[in-house]
Amino acid sequence: RQVNEESLLSASAYRDAWAMPGGFAGLAVGIDVRSTDAEDVPDAQTRAGNTTGAARQTTQGGFDSRALFAEFALPLLANRPAVRQLDLELGLRWVDYSNFDAETIFDAALRYAASDWLTLRLGYGEAFRAPTVGELFGGASESNPIVEDPCADFSSLSQTEMDRCVAQGVPADGSFNQTGNEVPAVGGGNPRLSPERATSFTSGLILNWPAFPNARLSIDYFDIEIHDGITALGASTLLSQCIATGRPTFCDRIQRNPDGSIASIQRNLQNAARETARGVDIEFGYRHATAIGELNHRLLLSRLLERSVQAFDGAQPLTGVGRYDADNFGVIPAWKGTYVASWNWQRWFAGYALEWIDEIEDQGGDLAPGTRYAVGSRLYHDVHLGYRGQHNLSLVIGIDNVTDRAPPFIPNGGELNTDESAYRLLGRRYWLRLTHRF
Repeated sequence: RQVNEESLLSASAYRDAWAMPGGFAGLAVGIDVRSTDAEDVPDAQTRAGNTTGAARQTTQGGFDSRALFAEFALPLLANRPAVRQLDLELGLRWVDYSNFDAETIFDAALRYAASDWLTLRLGYGEAFRAPTVGELFGGASESNPIVEDPCADFSSLSQTEMDRCVAQGVPADGSFNQTGNEVPAVGGGNPRLSPERATSFTSGLILNWPAFPNARLSIDYFDIEIHDGITALGASTLLSQCIATGRPTFCDRIQRNPDGSIASIQRNLQNAARETARGVDIEFGYRHATAIGELNHRLLLSRLLERSVQAFDGAQPLTGVGRYDADNFGVIPAWKGTYVASWNWQRWFAGYALEWIDEIEDQGGDLAPGTRYAVGSRLYHDVHLGYRGQHNLSLVIGIDNVTDRAPPFIPNGGELNTDESAYRLLGRRYWLRLTHRF
């Protein structure tokens, strides 16, 4: 049984407040009052672990929040030498949750149009994300990840690391030998979670060439830092960090049997120290007429410069650009891209879409330590054709993954040996859609 309930009361107002050199300043204010409750009760067989072999318990909880916000749109200058338009936007938001302290966040954006063909923009923002009901009160769920226990081979450990193994309950004589790669792990919610906090900086430019009035190019740089990010550290990470640091943050999550084998690893959600993402987005758009109809083109490329997570203050950051990391990132290609072409003529329309995922590297992990496995790039092609009929009816037929591209093999990709969040599990798909708009 699953039940999700949310009550929301929201009110806002906007008006032109006062005159400025670039026009009238705009002011918006508002209030939100929200109540959220959720419940997920698995059947008795699932709770006992008799369905998939991994038990899952009940999730139940809720929280309330109230928020006040104010936003200002300030036209600083307009139609001046070298200044076609200069605008500043400011925002302030206060939110109070029933299960943690109130938060205040601020954002600002500056937009400078030097001419009809060149616009520059800067932005700074603060943000936070409150934990969901599932993250706070999620019932315990079992899994059996594949890991190599570092305490199973004293010959590769320093004396300090061996002492840390012994402190966990591993026999001091080094007689413990791991008999299988799968270890029991338990994950779930954590009612002591605090919100994720983030700061972001963006800058970019927009070009509209006078010689090509139907073309538009934008280039944007982004730099995002998340503090206290909500995550569940992987079993391998908890084991390796416990041996490397001896910190209770990691070691207290590992329970061992009297013979030294792992009885359970607690992978409940927690607030990690920091995550960082930096990159560049490039977007190009162009439209033009043809002998029959109009064609619109849109190309989007994204280059990731940095993607890292630091499990705790002082830890070595784990970087993920161009790699696969089962515990923290999944697939993080250095480049990603999409291209979309759409055609319209009278009642007919059609489209083509291409998705490109750059190559990555799976670095051995627990299955093959020290090895590197190259995962090639992927291209997906989708097409569709449609007709707009009378009475607001439209009919569309399409083919997704035209070339029937299979997901790549990733040795450390879990039970599926791939990453379903990045690649398409299904092969070629045919679809038909009939739509009526009222």
